[in-house]
Amino acid sequence: MACRSIRCSGFASPSPERCFPGQFHIQLMTNPGENEVAPESAAGVRRLPVPPLASLDIAPPDMPPEAPTGILPQPADRSGDWERVRAVIRRALKQAASGDVLANPVVEALSAAANSELVTRWLQALCLLPGVTAEALFNSLPAKWRALDAGQMPALALRRSLLPYLYSTLALSGEYGWPVIRSLSALEPQFPSLREVDDVFLLGENLLAAPVVRPGATTREFPLPHGVWVDWWTGRTLEGGRRVTVDAPLNRLPLFVRSGAVVPLLPANATPGSRYVLRVYPGRHETVIYEDAGQGTRGERGDYRFVYLTCTRDGRLVSLSRRVAGAFQPADEKITVEVVGLTAEPAEVRADRRGAPLWFYNNGTLEIPLTDEFAQLEIVLQQTT
Repeated sequence: MACRSIRCSGFASPSPERCFPGQFHIQLMTNPGENEVAPESAAGVRRLPVPPLASLDIAPPDMPPEAPTGILPQPADRSGDWERVRAVIRRALKQAASGDVLANPVVEALSAAANSELVTRWLQALCLLPGVTAEALFNSLPAKWRALDAGQMPALALRRSLLPYLYSTLALSGEYGWPVIRSLSALEPQFPSLREVDDVFLLGENLLAAPVVRPGATTREFPLPHGVWVDWWTGRTLEGGRRVTVDAPLNRLPLFVRSGAVVPLLPANATPGSRYVLRVYPGRHETVIYEDAGQGTRGERGDYRFVYLTCTRDGRLVSLSRRVAGAFQPADEKITVEVVGLTAEPAEVRADRRGAPLWFYNNGTLEIPLTDEFAQLEIVLQQTT
């Protein structure tokens, strides 16, 4: 969908379109014309179109030699750098709570003395804030760190893989007025102590990020909301409703997925127009995904759809029900479903009540190629003794 009704706060003026060699086209958001009116959403509120899918990528651009714009001046010392990591999350949460669709905070520059650890944690803190653009992110870095080292690339790779999820989250926010990111206290307001937690956030309904905000830390302690959560990196299952301490090696952003969620992901080898992968975390939950062409204005004219995915787990049976509402038809009808967290090869896989013609199992992950028409997936797990 087009982006003209969304403005990225924190910039001095609207930015023109620019293209970075070898990377996605980056289109920065501008203000709408005075007479433009966004279409009304299903909830009866003013609908805010989301930016083009490609514009959400933050792949490294070729930085211009001139002084950066749209950010605060670079400080001379690094004494406050780690506080800036926490402050940027705090500002994003406040903006989201006040109705800023993109939750795009002012991105302060790090000091010239910033070291590799700080830059890595900075990138991790920013990489899942949907409104942060490549320009703002890389202009915030000292010049010597704009060519990232290998340890800093995983944060950008994570952002890129989650582009379909970010896009869908922004669209649902514009449709229903839901915040793109939320604090823990917004999720569970009945617990007053969570109001003091300002460096952990939920992205959409299904992801929780806990960026590391202290130097030298290799673990992260924080209150985990009620329910069952899955560690993005290890697959470890955690029961919420308590404080947890998790490993946080330097190359990882502590990230957790709600049990039962279905997360749309861009494959590592994706090309323009590639269909995303549906990654299923077995449990009990319904996920809503928004789909359109990812560019242009056809979505604003009604060419879009919502996909409702309901995951259940009952003993040995894991089920995924899928229904579609809307006019949009993807050009590529192939869908890959990836079920993670299994302990053994399944006994049986059924698609629409019939044996799935093809599936692959490797190291706890089941991969099932399907078509856009599938409505029911059933996985029968092995009998345990």
